[in-house]
Amino acid sequence: MMALPALSQPVFLRFEPYGDRALLAPIAHVDPAHRATLLEYLRAHPSVADAMLTEHHALVVPHEAHDFPAEHTVPFADLPPREARTFHIGVRWHGADLAEAADLLKVPASNLPGLYMAHPYTVSFLGFLPGFAYLRGLPPALELPRRATVRPRVPAHALAVGGPYIGIYPEQSPGGWWLLGEAVDVELFVRSGPDAGPLFRVGDRVTLVEATT
Repeated sequence: MMALPALSQPVFLRFEPYGDRALLAPIAHVDPAHRATLLEYLRAHPSVADAMLTEHHALVVPHEAHDFPAEHTVPFADLPPREARTFHIGVRWHGADLAEAADLLKVPASNLPGLYMAHPYTVSFLGFLPGFAYLRGLPPALELPRRATVRPRVPAHALAVGGPYIGIYPEQSPGGWWLLGEAVDVELFVRSGPDAGPLFRVGDRVTLVEATT
């Protein structure tokens, strides 16, 4: 693991009411590499009951009878450095949509896995399913629009592309992304025990490699 460089300047967030109790602030100006630190900071704030991030916003839910500043300065320079974790995920490239995706992208199907494995990815945010990480890092030439119809059942551990994101389904579910392969030997969400919770965290780095088993 490697510590990310500290930010020398504080980051300003402006929160506005969202729904009955929540507050919402744009975070497009926050470097994705530092968003895990931002999330930890918000969740540790004494006025916050819960906090979460999407790619474009931070949402906080204050404790009842607590005020959270609408204009908030995050002192990144004073926060402990966050270690960036890197995961190497083995993939079997036999997805149901691999050949059709190659046709759409105008590349040979045999070359497509190598193109996706050539780029590092960063966890932008989690959602949709417990443990489902939206991975950023696709070059525009490898983006695929959502499919016109949603499959009622996408198998667990399917590796898929949708728009600017690549992701791995932690469990069987409906899905409208392009199925390119299958991640192996990985548990994306643990439901019990000391390691319960999602494998990936915001800011983690993910590389895809050819599965050896």
